This record gives sequence, structure tokens and C-alpha cells, in this order.
Amino acid sequence: MMKRTVLVGGMIILGISALAIRARAQGQYAFPLLNFSATQVMTTPGGKAMSMKVYRLGDKMRSDMPGGKMHTLMLMRERKMYMIMPQMCMEMPQGMETAKEPQPLGETGTVVRKPLGSATVDGHPTKIEEITVTPANGGNPVTMKAWEATDLKGLPLRVEIPSRQGTVRIEYKDVDLSSPPESLFAVPQGCRTMPMMPGMPHPGQ
Repeated sequence: MMKRTVLVGGMIILGISALAIRARAQGQYAFPLLNFSATQVMTTPGGKAMSMKVYRLGDKMRSDMPGGKMHTLMLMRERKMYMIMPQMCMEMPQGMETAKEPQPLGETGTVVRKPLGSATVDGHPTKIEEITVTPANGGNPVTMKAWEATDLKGLPLRVEIPSRQGTVRIEYKDVDLSSPPESLFAVPQGCRTMPMMPGMPHPGQ
């Protein structure tokens, strides 16, 4: 059950990563691109929470899945994503960046911000905003609510994202704004292309 949960979690992270890669090609991000490490807690509409360590260095992102036996890598400049396990490395198939599920953290285009006030989150002062992103490719606008830490260069400590099943909450805790080591983002040799799975978008869709 744990292995299945970790694999599903990895697919969620890779889906978000695919849209972030598409976002780079489209331009403006809703949040600043910072070098940092943190504990990310993702809570699904059903109330289940998954905690993982995440690292960002320039246009590279790493997410360590629970249990320490798998992590994902996103290389935005190269438009590549990987799922890495002991003795196995799989590259996400090309075309998954065309996924249609809205993932506002990866969407870009015209960004409109509506101030909603302020609050303290985990001891950090934050400004609360409703952020609407209209994609440059003509897709449907996406609206989210974000708590952005004013003492952490605008990093969102909490984001609530709409999905078809309900609201997904992503929180960042124990934030460190120092640059993670480059070695964390190394891609193993011999990675193979991940096979298409049921429900995964095919290239061109």
C-alpha cells in the first residue's frame, strides 16, 4: 500500500512538473523562482496528506517521496522530467506537458492579483492574494488563493488550488532559502522512457 501511495504521489508531482515546464515556454510565473529547500505537505480533497522534501536550484526541482526510496527531478530548461528509484530511472514521455488538468502553480500567462489581507503562517508574515492566471495559449483562467511570506521573498507558504475533485492544499514548511547542492539534481545514466499508463495524456492530446 505504501509503495502504491508513493508511486501515485510521484505521478501527481510529475503532472505538476509537466505543466511547470510548459509554463517556462509561456513566460510569466505567478510566484518568484527562488533557490530553496522545504518540507512540502500536499493535502488532497479527500483529506489525505503527503509530506515530502523539495529542493529548487535555478530551473531544476527535486521532490523526495515518502520513505526515501524514490525522488522526482524536473529540468525545465531541457524540458525533461524523471522518476528515480533504486536501480531504476524513468523519463516522462514527451507530450505530458499538454495535460489538461489545471495546475495553477505551473500555469502562466496574464496574472491578475486581488489582495485579500494578511495573516501569520508558521510564524511568518504573509500577504493573502487571490491570483487568477489566464494562460497565453487561450486556455481557461485558473484562480487560486495564496499566502505569500513577505520575509521569504514572496515564497507561498500555503496555496489552495481548485481541482475536479475539490480543493488541493500545498504547504511549505521549514523553508531554507540557501541554494541546495548541485549534486542533488544529477540524472543517473541509462534512464529509459516511462511507459504510458491508463489515464495519462498522450502526445498531441
